[in-house]
Amino acid sequence: MMKVLRIPSITAALALWTSALQAQTFSLYGFGGGYSALNDLTPATLSTVNFKTGWNVGAGLGLSLLSVLEIRGEVALVNSRRQGAGTNTDWRKIFSGGDLKLRLPLPLVSPYVFAGGGVVMLDEEGTTTPISSRRAGRGGVGVDVSLGRLGVLAQAASWFYQWDATKFPSFTEQQFDVLYSVGLRYRLGS
Repeated sequence: MMKVLRIPSITAALALWTSALQAQTFSLYGFGGGYSALNDLTPATLSTVNFKTGWNVGAGLGLSLLSVLEIRGEVALVNSRRQGAGTNTDWRKIFSGGDLKLRLPLPLVSPYVFAGGGVVMLDEEGTTTPISSRRAGRGGVGVDVSLGRLGVLAQAASWFYQWDATKFPSFTEQQFDVLYSVGLRYRLGS
């Protein structure tokens, strides 16, 4: 008897979920811009090791739940150079995560704030140090200029995380990375 009830229940739940998704608006967006680290990697008493300004490129997908609330998933690649303590190496960081975006729905220009979390993958090029993955928090601000289904966006996102002391024992500071970007958005749905 329970198996007979499961199939209609699952079918009804899928039908409700599908109709709810059809009523929502999806957005695809791509962006590019700059990167900055907000602090040195080691305390000033030891040495000055830091990341120089670099670049970022990325893409994301958003699902609008209400006119003011959106769930987003995003991935960004950052390239930067570490300088100090006798070595200069190139670094690649991959930021991937999700957030809740709260926006002020104005007719043409919509400012927004967002907060969430994700994972940062750290890769020091030209070394034998293995790739490190760290949990990270994320937050930021932005503005979206709507041109119908197409839009232009500008945002600044801050990622914060702690270094893996087993792979990078001399990097002891909490890391704050800022990605500032401009990009294009395309809205799917109503």
